[in-house]
Amino acid sequence: MSAARTPLPRHPDVAAEAASRRPRCGLCALFAAVALAGAASGCAPQQPLAAPAEARGAPPLRGQTLAGDAAVDLAELRGKVVLVDFWASWCAPCRRELPELARLAARYADAGVVVLGVNEDDAADDGARLLAELGGVGFVSVHDRDKAIAGAWSPPKMPTLFLVEADGTLGPVFAGESPTFVRDLESALNARVGER
Repeated sequence: MSAARTPLPRHPDVAAEAASRRPRCGLCALFAAVALAGAASGCAPQQPLAAPAEARGAPPLRGQTLAGDAAVDLAELRGKVVLVDFWASWCAPCRRELPELARLAARYADAGVVVLGVNEDDAADDGARLLAELGGVGFVSVHDRDKAIAGAWSPPKMPTLFLVEADGTLGPVFAGESPTFVRDLESALNARVGER
């Protein structure tokens, strides 16, 4: 009777090399192509992401308005629910979302909800031009010229909306485009400030 052989553990480099020689899955390639097409178009399905497991403060957000006429500081809005919306003029879903967000901003303003846009265009003129085309949106947007704000907040896709609680902690995040965006955001706001 022969003794059972115990396979020797593989070195990680050998295992990785063997895995790289395996044929690629056709379905995996299809998923990758769909993901790349969505990313290239700027269109990404929206999914409300859960708030961080541990309450953590929102990153700093300070900047000049698109018009360059005023400074904005998120810290000065403590005590209010703030919707921080990352958008750009080149982002088609952003163009569709901004008017909806403007309507929600007007509807919830008397409850102390503030919308603060963060424009990610390279040139502030591009963002200002889009807002003019839309007839204004009724809320302030800062221009993230050097992308420092996006670097601190790390929006996963465009558009991304962060809900900042009245105590300054991060709430749910809405990333990408969704046909239920308004309903999802209304639900989140109603839970915090009551129905409007």
